[in-house]
Parts: sequence; structure tokens; C-alpha cells
Amino acid sequence: MVTSRHGFTLAEVLVALLLISFGALGLAAMAAQVTRSTRRSLEIERAVARASWVMDSLLSVPPVSAGSDRAGDLRIEWSPAATGVLLTRVLDRTDNPLVSLYAREGLPLPDPPVGAGPR
Repeated sequence: MVTSRHGFTLAEVLVALLLISFGALGLAAMAAQVTRSTRRSLEIERAVARASWVMDSLLSVPPVSAGSDRAGDLRIEWSPAATGVLLTRVLDRTDNPLVSLYAREGLPLPDPPVGAGPR
């Protein structure tokens, strides 16, 4: 007489749990990477807005001398060149450059995004 059993063996359940665990770990790692990338993108967006605002302000009142400013954890540096080009760099808290902008005096920059003014 043959009897049929319904269900899964212990080995099948363990293999399924192992596969689900690897999938969940992969999703968690991907979510962490997305969070870091989003944070970095927002930091760069803020740096570009701030640098544009600073450069526009500097170009509106020539002559410009070299200088720097802090905005939260960002450091903005600017320096004029003999050719009439103004360089503005934005550095993060570890002095890694986030953004470098160049503008020729007399050419206005586009309006900065809303909220890009001094903080």
C-alpha cells in the first residue's frame, strides 16, 4: 500500500530560506546604495545652486578679488583670472571638489533655483 505525503522536506525549506535571505540582503544593499547616491546628488545640486548664486553675485560687481565662503558643510572658493574668466569651486566637508564653474565677465549666468541664496 502506497501513501502520499504532502508538504516539503526540511532540506527544501532550508534551501528556500537561504535563497530568500540572499535576495533580502541584496535588496538591503541596493537600498543603502540608492540612499547614498541620492544624498550625494542632493549635495551636488545644492553646491551647483550655491556656486551659481555666488558667481552671479560676483559678476554683477566687478572687479572681483579672490575669496571664499562657507555654506553649511560646503566651502565655496572663487578666483579671477587675467583673461576675465571667473572660477568658482565648491568643496565638500573633506575638501573634495563637488563643482567647478567658469564664467567670462559680462556674460550673466542663469537665475539660480529657488532657495539657492545664502543660508
